[in-house]
Amino acid sequence: LQGSAELSSIGKIVASDWGKLAAMADKVDTESWQLGDRYAAVGQMRKAANQWFLQTLMPVVYKVVQIDPGPPGGPGTTSGYSCKYFDEQKPIFNPFRNEPASAQLLETTNFTADGTPVTPIMALVFSLDDQGHGEVGTPPASLTDSLFRGLDDSRGGYGLVPLQFLSAHIFTPFPVRVVANKGICPNPH
Repeated sequence: LQGSAELSSIGKIVASDWGKLAAMADKVDTESWQLGDRYAAVGQMRKAANQWFLQTLMPVVYKVVQIDPGPPGGPGTTSGYSCKYFDEQKPIFNPFRNEPASAQLLETTNFTADGTPVTPIMALVFSLDDQGHGEVGTPPASLTDSLFRGLDDSRGGYGLVPLQFLSAHIFTPFPVRVVANKGICPNPH
C-alpha cells in the first residue's frame, strides 16, 4: 500500500513537468524501460524471510552462554575454556571443544577503571550437560557458518551480523549463564 502511494507521488511529479513527461515518454517500451529480472524481488523477500525466521527460531533452541574472563586474562575462544568437575579428583576438561568458531564471539561488555575492555566470549549452546555426562550441546558449523556469510556468498549465506545476532535483542535472557574459566563446571540445572 505504501509503495503504491509513493508511485502515485512520483507520477504526479513527472506529470507536472513537461520536460520530465516528454523524457519519460521517449523511454517507454525501449530497452532502458525494462525492469530487468522480474523475480529478483522474490529472491530478496525470501532471504529477508529466512533472516527473520532464523532470528526468531534460533533463540527457541539455543541460548547464549558467557565465558568469563575473556582475553587477556582468559581464553580467546571456547576451545581455551576449561573447568573442574565438582569431584576434584577428576581432571580438568573443556566442555565447549566442539563449539564452531562461527557460534562464538568476543564481545566487549564493559571497561575496567583504567579503560581496558572486558571481553568475555559469548557462545551458543542448547544444553549445558557439562559434568562429565556428555558434551555441551553446541550448534553444528553447517548452521552457524551460513548465518554470518554474506547474502551474495556462493556457498549460501543469510547475511546476519554476529554482534547484532548474539545480543539481548535476539536472545533473552542474555546471557543465560556466566561460566568462569578454570572454575568449577557449572551445574546444568
